[in-house]
Amino acid sequence: MAIHWIDALSAVRVGLMYALLALAYFLFARTTGTINFAIGGYAMVAGLLYGSVVTRVGVPPVLALVAAVVVATALGSLTEALVIRPIAARHRDEFVVVLAIAALLFVLQQLAGMLFGRRAVVARPLTDSAFTVAGQTVGVHDVITIVLSLAVVVLVGLWVARGRSGRMTRAIGDNEDAARALGIPVQRIRMLTASTAGGIAGLAGALAAPQAGLTIQSGVTLSIVGFIALVIGGTGTAYAPLVGGIVLSVLEAGASLIFGSASRDYLMLAAVLLVFAIRPEGLFSTRVRTT
Repeated sequence: MAIHWIDALSAVRVGLMYALLALAYFLFARTTGTINFAIGGYAMVAGLLYGSVVTRVGVPPVLALVAAVVVATALGSLTEALVIRPIAARHRDEFVVVLAIAALLFVLQQLAGMLFGRRAVVARPLTDSAFTVAGQTVGVHDVITIVLSLAVVVLVGLWVARGRSGRMTRAIGDNEDAARALGIPVQRIRMLTASTAGGIAGLAGALAAPQAGLTIQSGVTLSIVGFIALVIGGTGTAYAPLVGGIVLSVLEAGASLIFGSASRDYLMLAAVLLVFAIRPEGLFSTRVRTT
């Protein structure tokens, strides 16, 4: 079966959505040591908010996108302040924190159902404009999605690698006690990182909303694909989620073309099991200094 370049472009677009979700996971994991399964919930709320205010209220898409990202940013910071931080302070067991975050995802689903309804919300794209290349129609929204997602990944990667607060984020992830001893404001950096992660997840949800109808159940799906992309890419670098997202999307697209769309879920399960069996730390693992 022939694969057209437009199919490859679509796979890249979807892969970048996965990469943004995985990047949000990455930021939470680096500073809190917690896998935040509510990431998909942030994206779901942002996507439903974007679709609802654009379609039902008539708010301009760009303004709705900004509002969705702001709300998701607030959800990320509230998760750190009201869930992760107080529970982690009382319980050493990380499993308790994970359970609390899973409960938060359920709460976000129910709140979204009350606010936006339980039917699928199909949003308008940022722009309806399109152009033709080699006989194939390309939507400007798709191009914006690809460029904006790549820009976010690159900027976050540069921030983590070279930015002052980004280096503090790495220091906290490597050794929180040592970071405190060096005078690094751990709580402030965690809040900054959680807010950034929430905003990134919200951007992914809002950009993905015009591609397919989102429902309150979409939060679980988005959490799963983002986590799988993180597992594949690893946590060794801020660019690892980008690799993981693209690889997952290409695998999905290839399996759908060869075996049909019904094979998607089985492929994701097989990919996770394969990575856990062969390279559990992902394609890019964290380097530990021994000297």
